[in-house]
Amino acid sequence: MSEPELTALADAIARHALGWLLVASAVLLVVAYTAWRTIERFAPLIVERIAPHWSRLDRHRFVARYLGWHAAAAFVAVALAASAFAELADELGAGDAMVEFDSALASSLGRHLGPRILQAMSVVTHLGDTAFLTGLVVVAVVVLLLRRRRTLAISFALAAAGGGLLIRLLKAVFERTRPERLHHWSPVDGYSFPSGHAAGSMLVYGLGAYLLIRHLPRRSAGASAAAALLLILVVGSSRVMLQVHYASDVLAGWMLAASWGALCVAGYEGVRLSGRRRRPQ
Repeated sequence: MSEPELTALADAIARHALGWLLVASAVLLVVAYTAWRTIERFAPLIVERIAPHWSRLDRHRFVARYLGWHAAAAFVAVALAASAFAELADELGAGDAMVEFDSALASSLGRHLGPRILQAMSVVTHLGDTAFLTGLVVVAVVVLLLRRRRTLAISFALAAAGGGLLIRLLKAVFERTRPERLHHWSPVDGYSFPSGHAAGSMLVYGLGAYLLIRHLPRRSAGASAAAALLLILVVGSSRVMLQVHYASDVLAGWMLAASWGALCVAGYEGVRLSGRRRRPQ
């Protein structure tokens, strides 16, 4: 797309930012629900078809045979999300279309968003603050320890801490400056790429939803997953609407959290399955 076309697109999004956020929320829930039902319907059939051939594979040469279905799927997610993050990082050079769109969108949002919307977003964005997410992690770890789920508690704590360190490291590597803004809402410092709020909220809420999906009845698990998706979307969108991050910062934060979170899930599932196999029958 040409620069005028990118500017026009950014302006159209900024003029109706809340409307686009509502549309994105609805689309996200519909897609997630459809994917959920599709997996529920077809996954058992696929497993049944593959199982006779699967059992013949050398467990030590085929990672999915050893780690199990959840970990195998997680490794696929790691590869896809990491590739998407790398593609975003590669587009950070001056003159790239993504950079032009980022700047145009931030500028348009600064012109079109009023103080009430900015104030509301400045409240919502606290759901992705490091202090708030750390508190949630501490509560989750304590609950898991009280329920004698020591391995799960340690895994969750390490995943959250490791994600935080990874975010700081990548910010220092890319050193991308934040967008210019003309309001006082949500004061920030530090570098922009990737978004720590987007990555942190996706990691904590995403892993929390994973735990609930694994241990709650189907209806409750579905509601938990839907709530997590909405929180992730709203927190990430608030960073763009507040003009403290470019849109690509948020996308990169989501991809980073998806790849790291999926890797942590794969590791946990591998440890869990390995421990189960070592238990005497």
